[in-house]
Amino acid sequence: MNYESTTVEPVSPHIGAEIGNIDLTRALPNNQVEELHRAFIQYQVIFFRDQKITFDDHIRLGRYFGSIGKHVGGATISKTTDNPYVRKFHYDETSTQSSDENFHSDQSCGAIPPLGSILYNHTLPPDGGATPCSPACMPLMTRSLRACSPISRV
Repeated sequence: MNYESTTVEPVSPHIGAEIGNIDLTRALPNNQVEELHRAFIQYQVIFFRDQKITFDDHIRLGRYFGSIGKHVGGATISKTTDNPYVRKFHYDETSTQSSDENFHSDQSCGAIPPLGSILYNHTLPPDGGATPCSPACMPLMTRSLRACSPISRV
């Protein structure tokens, strides 16, 4: 696919791309929004580096992809913020757990599950971090797995 206003660089052979030449602190022109949609459809996961965004910027980015939903789960380790659409997780060198053990963003328990989630990391470890379901392992895992989400109403 041809991208004219952004740069789109695949990060693995199967999933994910880094989007460049874009400023998420401002409203995006229609052509960039259209290119984000195309990149998301093609690569399924998109990354933006070196963006210093606010909660409002975060929400605006989400709205380019559709309506924004609120977290529907009752029990969570995330913290609420002044904005009902944004939740915070904090981990550092003193944490006894990590986000890969607890973060679950698909909200499949909602009446209408969202298209996706937008994560914003302020600080990353120098060596990356644990990703138990990395793009490299996805083709191997999905060959023999099926997902089932049992839901019962109380």
